Amino acid sequence: MRFVLILLLLVLAAASGVFAARTEPYASWIDQVFSLAGAPGPKPAIALPAGSADYAAETLAALDMRTCFDAATSFADNSERPWLVRDTRLPPPPGAWTFPDLNDYPGLVKLEQIKSSLGSSREHCGAARISDHWFMTASHCILNHQVPGARATDLILITPDTDAFSETVQTVPVDGAVCHLDFGMDQWRFSNDIALMYVADISALDDVAVAALEPRGLDLRRGDLSAFHIAGWGSNGDFRFLQGGEVAPERVGQSVLVTSRINGNGPDVGDSGSPLYSRIDGQPVVMGVLSNVRSQVPRELRSAAFVRVKGVRDWLDTAMALCAQNGEFVCGSAQGPRPAQTQRD
Repeated sequence: MRFVLILLLLVLAAASGVFAARTEPYASWIDQVFSLAGAPGPKPAIALPAGSADYAAETLAALDMRTCFDAATSFADNSERPWLVRDTRLPPPPGAWTFPDLNDYPGLVKLEQIKSSLGSSREHCGAARISDHWFMTASHCILNHQVPGARATDLILITPDTDAFSETVQTVPVDGAVCHLDFGMDQWRFSNDIALMYVADISALDDVAVAALEPRGLDLRRGDLSAFHIAGWGSNGDFRFLQGGEVAPERVGQSVLVTSRINGNGPDVGDSGSPLYSRIDGQPVVMGVLSNVRSQVPRELRSAAFVRVKGVRDWLDTAMALCAQNGEFVCGSAQGPRPAQTQRD
């Protein structure tokens, strides 16, 4: 009799699961579409070995981390970085661009990966300031997934402005970065596409707010939000002008968020790493990091996939606690060759 009762309970539980998986709002909450393998929980801090200046790669690997950038020693003198001087140009013609309000995007900065010795070869991304010295972006904005082991010549942050060539913007060098150990590309999305950049000298960043992150215990369902919003300096702004607006939640998972465009608004090439915002209690909160845009379809149909903050929050907190000690980045040095120092103008 007891066996029959247990069997009956199991059948009822299975039936309830099938019903929940097919019924809104539960279907979007179950996370049936996407999943990222992140750190399972907070990991303990590890003390530096006696007499050592940096953590070993094996130590970081045990925490799902790897150093993916450390500034070259030749850059100690900023005169070795000609790309820190912005290419100021004439302002855009009146009415040529419609700029979103930067107050809706606290912490947003432009990230440029320098790939040549004169700085003319570069990749464009976004990032978000999530503590005084730490900036969150996508791993693929730092690592070249097409050339394993390749390293950026330099990474710089550009303070937010509607025009990235404005004379008022500040350029700030990145001292070091740590990426998720298991970052990799899979079709039109990336798995574990998350990274943190450390900036020691933040004197030029006084006007960049520290963004609020999604609360740890938030049980978000697709019906809970009417829209997200995102902005960046990608191809839809000619890699120069701030563009953005509202985007619609398409799929809501525990570790990935997918959005679709509203009235043509949406991220594109060059906006990777940019934060996805929603409003909680009326305030902008970072919910995700742009991993990829489905560019094989017409622009108006392009979906965008974001790493959800909730899924990597423990990884972020562990990395920030571990990799900055006494005002220095101590998760170096990165392994692998730097890109060829191509002379370009």
